[in-house]
Amino acid sequence: MIETLNAHFVCVFTSNEDYYGDTATVPKDEQAELERIHHEGYAAKMSVGSVHVYLLDPDGSLRDTLHVAAAAEKGKLQQALDKMVGRYKVAPGKPVVDPAPLSGSFQKAPPGGALIHITARREDRGSWGEFPGENWPSFAADEWTGFLTPPKGAKTGDKWTLDAALTRRILNHFHPQTEDCSDKDRNDLKVATLTAELQSDGSLRLSGKVTLMRSFYPGKKDLTLTTASVAGLSSEGRFTLVTLEDARFGKEKFHAAAVWKKS
Repeated sequence: MIETLNAHFVCVFTSNEDYYGDTATVPKDEQAELERIHHEGYAAKMSVGSVHVYLLDPDGSLRDTLHVAAAAEKGKLQQALDKMVGRYKVAPGKPVVDPAPLSGSFQKAPPGGALIHITARREDRGSWGEFPGENWPSFAADEWTGFLTPPKGAKTGDKWTLDAALTRRILNHFHPQTEDCSDKDRNDLKVATLTAELQSDGSLRLSGKVTLMRSFYPGKKDLTLTTASVAGLSSEGRFTLVTLEDARFGKEKFHAAAVWKKS
């Protein structure tokens, strides 16, 4: 399927938060183009919505649609793609844009600061468990340095609690993917603690806990309890923090990690 898409189609993906409401960032003509496609679908009594695959003719008119639930069924999307290729007898070619990682590609760390890559994923696969959720919280240089600097006079084996506000900015993302159209903090964070222990080589051994309540859909009141123990290590130019085996989103197991490496 990936080969078919790269060889025969100009692929476009959209994010609702870029097109609608207070978080909209795309130009008005792009917003209008997406609305045009939707309205063509409505007029033709096709399946239309924000979680759909839209297949367009070379002139831009709408030819076919699939809800993502249908597109995820084995063979359904491939059949639709093959039908389009056969209709126009499209010769294979190179991708219009070379495949490359997109997550974090628009993010930049503050000068001397840190951009933390956080991933979280359900252990069960299918639907929301197929892909990890990703976030990129950033820290100014003084925040990041202060966060991981041992207290004056600290000795091997000494322990201390890391700054609560900065700890929150990391552990607040330690939950599996839910439905969101913005990065708005909507967790009811009950516990977010990190303790550092100074090692003989100057590195810090990290341990902590996170407990938060979060609804799957924004604005809903059915909050799900999320709990996890975390452990990690901070050394010169590196930071890693991961969930342990007790991590749960409701009854579901999940895994999360925060990673930074000095560039």
